[in-house]
Amino acid sequence: MRCRKCGTQNPPNFTFCIFCNEKLEQGEEETNGYLVCSECGGCYELQEGENPEDFYDRCECGGKLVFYWYKEEFINGI
Repeated sequence: MRCRKCGTQNPPNFTFCIFCNEKLEQGEEETNGYLVCSECGGCYELQEGENPEDFYDRCECGGKLVFYWYKEEFINGI
């Protein structure tokens, strides 16, 4: 979830911002993260209990898989 004070994107379920220590608002979107291919743009939403390390670091197309906590990070190119 994004800190409303400094704008830092924080991992889910954190209570305080990792940058400015501001208390984060709860009730945001729950997510396990996303793996996105740097070549073809394919996206996979991790399911509960899955970990990015459970997957190969390459997509079927040969591109590198990159982990993001939130959709906005890869949609907006953050």
